[in-house]
Amino acid sequence: MSKDTSYHLLFRKAFKKDLGEIPKLPIDMVDTKQLAIHSAERKKPATIVSRDQSFGLTSFSLYPIVEGKKQGEPNADSLKFIQFTNCSIGIIADGCGWGFRSKKASNNAVSGCWESIRSSIGKCRTTREIATLLVDSMASAHLSILLNSDSSLIETGTTTLLISVTVTLRTQQPYTLVISIGDCQAFLYSHETEHTDSIIGDNRKGTATYDCGGVIGPAEGKNPSLRHVELKGCYVKENDILLMMTDGFHDNFDPDICRVTSDKENYVNSIISPIIKHSVSISDCVQQLSEHIINLTDKLAELHSTLKRRSCAVSPGKLDHSTLLVYNISLHNIDISNEDCYVPNYYFKLYENPSRISISVNKHLLPTTPHLKPKLNESLSQPITPSLTPHFQFSTPVLTLSKPSSPRRLRALSRESLRALSCKSISECNPNGQCFSSSPSYSPNLSPKYTEESKQVTTSSNSPTDQYHSFVQFFMQHQQN
Repeated sequence: MSKDTSYHLLFRKAFKKDLGEIPKLPIDMVDTKQLAIHSAERKKPATIVSRDQSFGLTSFSLYPIVEGKKQGEPNADSLKFIQFTNCSIGIIADGCGWGFRSKKASNNAVSGCWESIRSSIGKCRTTREIATLLVDSMASAHLSILLNSDSSLIETGTTTLLISVTVTLRTQQPYTLVISIGDCQAFLYSHETEHTDSIIGDNRKGTATYDCGGVIGPAEGKNPSLRHVELKGCYVKENDILLMMTDGFHDNFDPDICRVTSDKENYVNSIISPIIKHSVSISDCVQQLSEHIINLTDKLAELHSTLKRRSCAVSPGKLDHSTLLVYNISLHNIDISNEDCYVPNYYFKLYENPSRISISVNKHLLPTTPHLKPKLNESLSQPITPSLTPHFQFSTPVLTLSKPSSPRRLRALSRESLRALSCKSISECNPNGQCFSSSPSYSPNLSPKYTEESKQVTTSSNSPTDQYHSFVQFFMQHQQN
């Protein structure tokens, strides 16, 4: 992709001041012969991808489940962590809003950015050249969103973007550059001082959390919004820890959002530093940081799921897509292709735990036609399989049908109630959906005449659906008699 396009010139102009402050320090050229790309894509949500003391990453959604549906899907965050033998690169994008266009924008931004870096990083000889490459990669990410968009820009999403690159200086000291458009954050934990500091400034000072400060993608026509851009370079030391987060993560370390009234300036450090210090590995650190924000937003998620919006204003935390990348500063990366993956226990809390699920009745489980009139049969014994819906007093609801109905309309029936449809012959089942050939405890007390008549009715039909309708008609007539 050409580096002299109007967009590349636009981005270089926006970062001109920051570029001038990056020193021209000689670096060891990046060895591009070997590389490994680590990501959370195509993995179960909340999966932690890590490698010993090298790195750890995760991405999940804090939004609640309302009426059986996880809100805010799909997760609009995207990330990649790339390792060369002597260089580490982290890329995080946070698609603005909900929906597939936001997810597509963040994916395209990460892909376009990475391809730009990959094609040129092996040629860079100074930290200034690395910084210039990062600015150009931002422009390439913006172009990638536009080139992969539909004909209408209205359906094209926007995203924030954060990139970090750690290289080795000729003096054999690591050096990290961080570039950001929007409200993603980067923190550095010092191994010597055991203190955590922010690398990127507060871009939302005096603004609401929904104002991300700047985005790439068609924000103003085809142009990006570059209100908040930042490029920083800093000396780091081996075994320092770099943390990169979307706002869904770091906002839950914000003292104002967390309703903290004292010692606000040290609040972030008081949470992150002890966790890093006492973690046995980076994956353990990622898990503990994730558990912190999940536990913090528990009450808020419950209030949202029960639609008690007035109480949400006084609850700490913020619900959002949350993505975290943590990696260790090192001069030489070893076993870069290896990674470990596991799903932590809080996955069930986020995606399957009833405490985050609305108690509202799921409309998809209710009858959709007046022909179906739910009526509980209190004399029915407990079935051997659970019901599809937890809102009935008994596990298997029985429906009284006013006239034959298609099996597709029986949305409130449990699997046990529909056993007749899976049998070889409808004649093998009684009106309660239980098989005649089953154990005595499930056998009905039907007269031989009743059983024989039902067999004659059902065997005279061909398809299972016809047999089902015939059986229902026969059963209704038998009840009337």
